[in-house]
Amino acid sequence: MSRARASGEIKGKLFDVFWAGVRDDRWRPSRILFVGAGPRAGFSTDKLRRVAATTSLAARQRRIERLAFVVRGEAAGVEAAQAAAEGLTLGQFNPGQHKTQETPDGETSLAILYDAAPPPEVRAAVQRGRVLGEYSNLARSLANEPSNLLTPRIFAMRSSEIATDAGLAVEVLTGGTLADLGMGLLLGVARGSAEPPRLVVLRYDPPGAPERPVLGLVGKGITFDTGGISLKPADGMDRMKDDMAGGAAVVCA
Repeated sequence: MSRARASGEIKGKLFDVFWAGVRDDRWRPSRILFVGAGPRAGFSTDKLRRVAATTSLAARQRRIERLAFVVRGEAAGVEAAQAAAEGLTLGQFNPGQHKTQETPDGETSLAILYDAAPPPEVRAAVQRGRVLGEYSNLARSLANEPSNLLTPRIFAMRSSEIATDAGLAVEVLTGGTLADLGMGLLLGVARGSAEPPRLVVLRYDPPGAPERPVLGLVGKGITFDTGGISLKPADGMDRMKDDMAGGAAVVCA
């Protein structure tokens, strides 16, 4: 590390990456990855999350099977633990599920190391960060699906599976029910497609929950946006499959 710093190969800039080989029998790892965190004065929980994601991504791209992320000092609190776990998990997202010409990146077994055994609240924060990262990745995966594969019916089916696994009540509204409810705008949009519309309603009502306030999350789940009063221009048309990203975010939340 001293030689790398002296030669300018690594300067500690935010997200700088430097791999160092270890030739010392006292060390278990054969390689150490240093990631720049930028100036100490401007460091934050969000930057820690992004540094952890950079670390995880670099390991996945090199097909590293096991990675330990070391957390020390002021970064060892509850919020930092959650951010580190979330970032490490986000870095494992692989957008190439439909690629056929490239060898896919490997998955990395992740761990967070502390100087001493962390208290229960830190362990719980790590688990919370892992769950947030996993479901953020699932939302990203859904948003990446092309519209010929993620149709309204398939989106509703996958949403139902995700919600049922989480213990939520699921109701999928179809054409007749949508008409009875006066949802003409949604039905009008659906008339531009051979695919029938779906509206997914999820309910979480845990025992002992107060009657008020009621929190509602609404996400737009149009699986392909062709336009408003006119067709979308060709530039950027391929991104219109992302129009259901709001629905994916709500389902995964």
